[in-house]
Amino acid sequence: MADTASNSKLRPTIWAKEMYAEAMADLFFVKNKLMGPDINNIIQTQDDLKKQPGEKVIFGLVYNLKGDGVVGDSKLEDNEEAVVTKDFEILIDQVRNAVRTTGRLDDQKSMFKTRSSSKELLKTWLTEFLERQIFLKLASVGQAALKDVNGVVYSARYAWSNTPVLHTLAELTAGKGDRYYNARPGVSLSALETYDVITPAMITAIKAKAKMSKPKIKPIKYNGKDMYFMFVHPWQFAELVKNPKIYTAWKDAQNRGDSNPIFAGADSFEWDGVVVVSHEFTPYLKPGDVTYANFEGIAGAAAQAKVAIARAIFVGRQAGCYARTDNSDLNAWVEETFDYGNKTGTAAAIMGGVAKSVFDGKDFATIVLDTAVNEPTFTEDTPAGLQCAKPTATPTSGEVTSGDTVTLACATSGAVILYTLDGSAPTFGSSVYSAPIALTAAKTIKAMAVKSGFSNSEIMSESYTIAE
Repeated sequence: MADTASNSKLRPTIWAKEMYAEAMADLFFVKNKLMGPDINNIIQTQDDLKKQPGEKVIFGLVYNLKGDGVVGDSKLEDNEEAVVTKDFEILIDQVRNAVRTTGRLDDQKSMFKTRSSSKELLKTWLTEFLERQIFLKLASVGQAALKDVNGVVYSARYAWSNTPVLHTLAELTAGKGDRYYNARPGVSLSALETYDVITPAMITAIKAKAKMSKPKIKPIKYNGKDMYFMFVHPWQFAELVKNPKIYTAWKDAQNRGDSNPIFAGADSFEWDGVVVVSHEFTPYLKPGDVTYANFEGIAGAAAQAKVAIARAIFVGRQAGCYARTDNSDLNAWVEETFDYGNKTGTAAAIMGGVAKSVFDGKDFATIVLDTAVNEPTFTEDTPAGLQCAKPTATPTSGEVTSGDTVTLACATSGAVILYTLDGSAPTFGSSVYSAPIALTAAKTIKAMAVKSGFSNSEIMSESYTIAE
């Protein structure tokens, strides 16, 4: 009986296909059924493409039908509504990586076999590279020197295959735009303070913006429901899970028996029709790490963050696109020997492209939110009790003499007091209390206390008249 040996020439092709399939399967978006070829995905894919470096792939972005239809027995024929689509191009590029043994003697001495482990190492690298690319594109990162919380540069390849449409200096200065917000809309990025952290109200507000925008950001069908997704930095997630509103919502869901990922230990939860997901690739920035302290890399004093920030990413259907060529010569697994066979090198390459979807020059299904972030502490607190104390005023409401002053205080240590003098409710754009308030005319002072990790206090209201 004759033994049949494997064809060594086919092994690189088989390994290349296996490595790519396994790397894709490990992507967060694939594992959670958020990435695929149809439009009901956050990341839409195209495969089986015969492309070369520098060539383009065309995706079709589908807009909602807007017609009124016909009623009664009115004629429908010849009154059909045209489906509005926009072609969206993404460029194809190549990325490669490799490992090489020190030599046969060193490989023999080590329990770690470099060659036999190369497939797993390169597969993990490819998974992380593609996943990082998705986050860099969706977040509109435009500079190469951003560092994570450990000081490691993560945005060096931000421009691989496609450079995203960036948010403008005007938007960063205004604190808001069609597809951009910071924690205090109407206030520049440079004005954010450490207490300007993410809150559930911000998630709700951005969802409302998505539903009313043009083009409307459409949710995906997920577990039978229309859902949006919001990816947040782990430090933003830590801030949210301490919020008493989130805690109460989880407790109510648990009491009803509703499915809620947080109780299974997953770093996600549902809030107002939005699945909030903690992901370590959500962009982070610390002033001093980069020349321009914003994710776009834009000059301008008002656009420079003074505190550490993270960029949460709100997405809907067709937020991004991924294309890969099936040209086996370009998606390769290569093994080479060096030094007369003493050293073995293994390389992997993939040809493809990642891009954020754009419709008429505007992000198609993405809104970003810049907020301050603070490193989580080990302090144990009861979530339901994390609310700032209501501010107090001395003197309280009543008649005062012109020139008298009112002193505000808060029992929560480290809280910042925001106040107004016109009777309106204070917001994050209101004046920050720093000294007694002099009264020369009748005023109504309203004040609110805020602190990182705490929900905002109840609003204090005191009214004063001036003695004749």
